[in-house]
Amino acid sequence: MTESERASRLGDMTTHQFTSATVADPAALAAIITSAARDGRALVDQELEEGLRSLAVPVHDGHVVAAVNVALHAGRGTPAETRAILLPPLRETAAAITADLATVRRWSGPPIP
Repeated sequence: MTESERASRLGDMTTHQFTSATVADPAALAAIITSAARDGRALVDQELEEGLRSLAVPVHDGHVVAAVNVALHAGRGTPAETRAILLPPLRETAAAITADLATVRRWSGPPIP
């Protein structure tokens, strides 16, 4: 999405505080989304449920079409350790799926918007 599309969607959102770590402020959430897009990864640390950490990377087919995600208990390490251990295999998996999508597209036509 463009930055203005993101701002519009965030402005329409009703945020819910699931845990004390949930980012409910639209401006703060916009900054996190911008950072995730820039870094090519997103880490959610106990925002949906206490003790749950999740790391995701995008899958591309001309644009982002999906994400590969791993969720784990937050007690297994720090956010930095989670990124260090899980980010390389997540990115490798996303790259393999992206390559598979490119192969399928060569055989079946352009990507679905």
